[in-house]
Amino acid sequence: MPIRLAAVNKRWDTKCVTPRLRGGPGAHNPRNIVTPSSSGVRMRRFLLLAAATLTMATPAVAQSVNRAVLSRLIDEGINHSQVIVTAQHLSDVIGPRMTNSPAMRRAEEWTQTKLREWGLTGVRKEGFDFGRGWQIEHSSVRMLTPRAIQLTAIPIAWTPGTNGALSAPVIIAAMTKERHFDNWRGKLKGKIVLITRPNNGSEPAKPAFQRYSTEEIAKLDSFQQPRYDPQIADRRLKRVDFNKKLDAFLKSEGALAWAQQSRLDGKLIHGEGYLFGANDTPSLPGIEIAAEDYRRLARLAKAGTAPMLEIDRKVSFDDSDRNAYNIIAEIAGTDPKAGYSFFDNAANAEKPLPKPPLPTKPVVTDPCAYTDRKD
Repeated sequence: MPIRLAAVNKRWDTKCVTPRLRGGPGAHNPRNIVTPSSSGVRMRRFLLLAAATLTMATPAVAQSVNRAVLSRLIDEGINHSQVIVTAQHLSDVIGPRMTNSPAMRRAEEWTQTKLREWGLTGVRKEGFDFGRGWQIEHSSVRMLTPRAIQLTAIPIAWTPGTNGALSAPVIIAAMTKERHFDNWRGKLKGKIVLITRPNNGSEPAKPAFQRYSTEEIAKLDSFQQPRYDPQIADRRLKRVDFNKKLDAFLKSEGALAWAQQSRLDGKLIHGEGYLFGANDTPSLPGIEIAAEDYRRLARLAKAGTAPMLEIDRKVSFDDSDRNAYNIIAEIAGTDPKAGYSFFDNAANAEKPLPKPPLPTKPVVTDPCAYTDRKD
């Protein structure tokens, strides 16, 4: 019985391959076997699940538990894990992997090579129609007046470049619905339009990043069955449709570019874009500005003369292959007597997986973690 592994490629969040990390252009690095915040936990869970699957590969009447195999699987995951080095190569060497970007193609090839090196079989790409490739070559956003400041900002994915430096005053014109367009007709020509209504910010009570203890990890080591929401697709289509209409409206009004505020504080920026279809490319450059910088621009605009911004960015599109790919590999079975797998048995389809054996002592899956330290 083969065990099938898949690196599932999502369309938004940038988009990676097995083991997968969230990512995107620059700061937003589409969910899979591994994420940076829980890589050790998920790999351990995967290995234990694999162990449980192997013990259920034969009919119940003939089932037996091979403790030696289980111990080897657990030892492999705990003491010989490749999660950290794999994640490091994908994050540091290849970098952000926007769907269909050149970096994504490099990640796809590298992943297939690694899976073959690890002895997996049937390694291949399975494509599906996606849209245009896109990448950032360089980007700079500065406030020029009333004083020069380099802003923390990132291009919105799949929006075009500026063809050199573009300078213009900003105008705050919050628009979230099509009916808001009428409020701004005749007011946007020659402006960089700030389309987000600025908020007051937040003072977080918890640190933005923290290392989980073994006990905290154990609380997260659970699975919740996803629930199908038929409204998700409808909301997504409405969002894409509004983005198209907003771009067309801003262009018709003579705006030069637009900017939105990051949804998070702490200088975190994302730059998610959704108009990746072959015929959906926006006309105007879009940027996401860090919340702190965006609020400063809004305060200055409200207090007096609108600040002048300079946007200088170069991006490139790639239409050589409009398919995105999932990377598939298999761990081939070796027992010819295995009649079926747990997951192929329709009679067992609704039964929960039994809990696999766990180590009796706390496990440190991150070599940088020191759980015995008191400081």
